[in-house]
Amino acid sequence: MRPILRHQTWIVLAGLVVFFVNLGSASLFDMDEALYGACAREMAERGDWVVPWFNGQMFPDKPPLMFWMMIFCTKLFGAGEFALRVHSAVFAIGTALVTYHLGR
Repeated sequence: MRPILRHQTWIVLAGLVVFFVNLGSASLFDMDEALYGACAREMAERGDWVVPWFNGQMFPDKPPLMFWMMIFCTKLFGAGEFALRVHSAVFAIGTALVTYHLGR
């Protein structure tokens, strides 16, 4: 196995352990996690994929990509804490890989 591929494999395995162990076991920590989850749910219910909504009002504080990822993950894994957090864990592993390649 080439060294770069071996390093990438170790980074992904370490990321899986660090980011995915007990990812959905804790309840939503603060108001932000619950707020963003509610925004994603409301966007999916409304069918409005461009403008985030919360309690019937526009919520322009965040760009919609994060909410799209939450909606996709809740459709894939079902509603729950794991589904609301898994996209962040996947992007964290991607960030570790990009950092490795930039530093290399």
